[in-house]
Amino acid sequence: MILLISIVGTGRVGASIAFLCVSHGLDDVLLVNRTKEKAIGESLDVASAIPADSKFSVRGTDDYSELVGSDIVVIAASVGVYTKDRSENIHYQVEMIKDIAEKIKQYCPSAIVLIVSNPLDVLTYYFQKTSEFPRFKVIGIGI
Repeated sequence: MILLISIVGTGRVGASIAFLCVSHGLDDVLLVNRTKEKAIGESLDVASAIPADSKFSVRGTDDYSELVGSDIVVIAASVGVYTKDRSENIHYQVEMIKDIAEKIKQYCPSAIVLIVSNPLDVLTYYFQKTSEFPRFKVIGIGI
């Protein structure tokens, strides 16, 4: 069975996760980013790690409707606003995660969601509350 692993956010963390997925043979990967060109560019870079005879694929988009059928969604997104103190970004990050939660709820409501964005606990809480997914389907992962 081929799984669809979708990664929202194609910065350093999202692209690294995508590379690890394909280099370990973990099925199809979809990269979603607010900038379509960035998602496509990262998907092309990551695709170079897939053997030519592989049955798996990597693609990039800015269209959340392509999340349909995702089994796992990893959220590695962040806002493009950077301030001196991370706590100043919380409001922007919370609004971002609520928006992403609504889209995931709409397009892939049966997916398991892994959140690696910061502030991890806050974003995991708001994602779960906004999406209304069961707690066991929304997992915050951090170091």
